[in-house]
Amino acid sequence: MEIRNLQYFIAVVEANGFSEAARRLNVSQPAITQCVQKMEAELNTPLLVRGKTITTTPAGEMVYTQGKEIVEAERKLRGEVEELIHPGDAVFHIGMSPFYSKHYMPSIFVDLMKKMPEVKVNLVEDISVELEKRLLNGALDFGFVPEEPKVEGLDYRPFCIEEILLGVPKESPINQYATPSPTLPYLDLRYVQNMPFISLRNIQKISPLLDKLCEKVNISRNIIYQTLDWDTVNAMIASGAGVGFVPDVLCAEGDTKGVAYYRIPNKRVLRHYALAYPHGTTISTLAERVIKLFIMRITDYRNKIQF
Repeated sequence: MEIRNLQYFIAVVEANGFSEAARRLNVSQPAITQCVQKMEAELNTPLLVRGKTITTTPAGEMVYTQGKEIVEAERKLRGEVEELIHPGDAVFHIGMSPFYSKHYMPSIFVDLMKKMPEVKVNLVEDISVELEKRLLNGALDFGFVPEEPKVEGLDYRPFCIEEILLGVPKESPINQYATPSPTLPYLDLRYVQNMPFISLRNIQKISPLLDKLCEKVNISRNIIYQTLDWDTVNAMIASGAGVGFVPDVLCAEGDTKGVAYYRIPNKRVLRHYALAYPHGTTISTLAERVIKLFIMRITDYRNKIQF
């Protein structure tokens, strides 16, 4: 029985379907179907009950439970052998956008020096779409990027959710139309129809999500300035140049001078932040430790976000 077949079978069970498993793994649905069928032929018994929903047979439940242990053991074995053969190769090339690096890396770097002094991290800063290209061509081991839209050939491991807010100059008259709430106030996007808008450039991963949002609420944006950096968007809003969308980190940091932040009624804009790596990557035990530290520190930072 091949490890890959086990991995695909486990994905089908956890995704409750072949199509969703294929989406998560970035492979074709027929490929997953063939692997599961091959396992059933090898074991001479059905593993899944196929219908509107996917359920495991008793044999399938056994394969799922023990298969997860086998897959994890194989991953750890490969990682430990790799570390034994290359004990000095503790260098990881990791990508993150400059904006998120500014917020997340100080605590991550200090923790790495204290807990894993043998590890060297080469941090590459660039916008997410460029980091994904570097992942595909092998220039990066891992990257921290928004999950959607996904890029074929990469696997994504989402671990936290970010909210996108509307930023309005504090002196703008439209602030009077805000709806109070126990946390952040709300502001209907109709009030910013045709107002001067500060925006990220279309190349950024957030663009399709925001375009879809504006289309859904039937508003158009009068974009007067585009940039590659969220901090610039925020600073332009604070200057009174226009309104714009910004990530929740800016509001949570208390960087609110000149800017009023709002949630969007009936349509909170949420997106997953994820670890990304080339599909089929065997992650060593040491790499998992580094990844766990990154994720733990980013999660700790975000858990402190309060409005």
